Amino acid sequence: MCGIFGYVGDRNASQILMQGLKDLEYRGYDSWGIAIANNGTINVIKRKGEISKAEDLCLEGRIGIAHTRWATHGVPSDINAHPHISYDGALAIVHNGIITNFEALRERLLKEEYKFSSDTDSEVLVNLIHSKMNDVGLLEATQAALTEVEGSYAIAVLSANHDYVVLAKKESPFLIGVGNDEMFFASDIMPMLDYTKKVITLHDGDTAVLTQNSFEVFNSDSKVTRSATSVPWSKKEAELGNFAHYMQKEIHEQERTIQEALRQPAETLEAICSSLKNAERIFITAEGTSLNAGMVFDLLLSEKGYMTKCLRASELRHHKNQITQDSVVVAVSQSGETADLISALKDIKEKNPKVVSILNRVGSHVEQLSDHVIYIKAGPEIGVASTKAYTGQIAVMYLLAGNLNGSLDETRSLLLSTAEKVHNILAESESEISRIVEELKGQRDFYFIGKGINHATALEAALKLKEISYIHAEGFAGGELKHGPLALIEKGVPVVVIAPKDSTYQDIISNAHEAKTRGAAIIGVSSETHTLFDYFVKIPENHSTIYPITSVVPLQYLAYKMAVALGKNPDKPRNLAKSVTVK
Repeated sequence: MCGIFGYVGDRNASQILMQGLKDLEYRGYDSWGIAIANNGTINVIKRKGEISKAEDLCLEGRIGIAHTRWATHGVPSDINAHPHISYDGALAIVHNGIITNFEALRERLLKEEYKFSSDTDSEVLVNLIHSKMNDVGLLEATQAALTEVEGSYAIAVLSANHDYVVLAKKESPFLIGVGNDEMFFASDIMPMLDYTKKVITLHDGDTAVLTQNSFEVFNSDSKVTRSATSVPWSKKEAELGNFAHYMQKEIHEQERTIQEALRQPAETLEAICSSLKNAERIFITAEGTSLNAGMVFDLLLSEKGYMTKCLRASELRHHKNQITQDSVVVAVSQSGETADLISALKDIKEKNPKVVSILNRVGSHVEQLSDHVIYIKAGPEIGVASTKAYTGQIAVMYLLAGNLNGSLDETRSLLLSTAEKVHNILAESESEISRIVEELKGQRDFYFIGKGINHATALEAALKLKEISYIHAEGFAGGELKHGPLALIEKGVPVVVIAPKDSTYQDIISNAHEAKTRGAAIIGVSSETHTLFDYFVKIPENHSTIYPITSVVPLQYLAYKMAVALGKNPDKPRNLAKSVTVK
């Protein structure tokens, strides 16, 4: 959450920073700001609201920092927006993360006659750094201040009187981009791709000094080497093109991204599957959409006889006594920077399990904590509500499961055939989804039911709808309906029944009868219609295990169309941001 971008070079910094913030806005859009150092002063402009709606600025100066905010401490406002400056204007800071002991630090600094204008922990941090600058440089002052800080951070510190920037990282993503006689830094790859593909990932505990044409990285006061990697995709892949929204674009990209997910090195599959085969127990952990994908993997492995458990990352620590060095923990994340997941992996480190991660972004924190990594290769996903990353994760999970049972070629062929169906699924469901949206957009509750492997689809479809349309939506296992949720069903309430023609079909139809008897409007998602269905979203008849992909695609589109019909921006749901880097 929140986006940092910065520049040191020969060009006008403000123009580069403005465009970079627009590229980062999916990480937070409560407020934004820019600070530029020039001729011994720091000029700061910051505003509440979305950077995409701001006019371009032209501040003089060739070194600067910028931030787009998702509020943690302090409400969204001009004052609480970043960058924050020290009380005398000599330093400016941008900060992602949370300083948990900021109140105690603030009280101490107040006694030292420091002044504060905001409610943020970040303003406390910049003044704490300032308080350490007695006969030491900016790097040493920053390092000294951070020894007193509790919490998480990615920070960039700008001085009015220096031609370099100091960076520091703990439990929040931070990257350096190496250009030609210019340097960049950011919390995500996106804003740097116009200028460089050479990227260095900072590690926890790192501090760094960036000048126009050099960088140095330190950890525990010692200089360290951090290797550069090349970003495997281009800025063009993240352009909106002819689509109205990024979510719409990313839904339509899934034919290609599923195909890309299947292009995995044989040695990667073999190494991961070897660990899974030898595991005493397999724990699958994630949050949000990735957790729903993890539930699919859980069932795929369980059906093959593996001992598995799928858990929210934030709850994994409560089960860690079941984890041993003979366990495998499968961590699933689009960004690889999810704070709850990182915390969980650190918490279980003492148990010494093998960690396998399924990721989209190269060079993430989760990657650093993993023994094996497999990338879904979905490219940049800008929409806050994940779509193509979800189906990419599932495709990789099917590939691993196929390799485990000796049917890799058959599984890959089946998934490629499924990918080719995405376009037709969207085209053939367009008119019925439009009818559903038009007739049911006034409803305030939607319920989704599925059984077995389709339960995950019910949860994911409900999550998509609630995330971007703000309609209350819940997903249930079909058999759970009569154990409580049926009390919520009354005349006209929409119930989406995920009913592919697999082994769950007859049971889920029985559950649909229960809802229909209470007056529900039944939306059937199946390869054939049924007299129960008031609305029918057709999906192709497929191999029984592949339905989590073919069923979810039209339901992603339903959520998208509903949000647009209700006047909501599906790319920027309120209160949410793309990468949840705080606990």
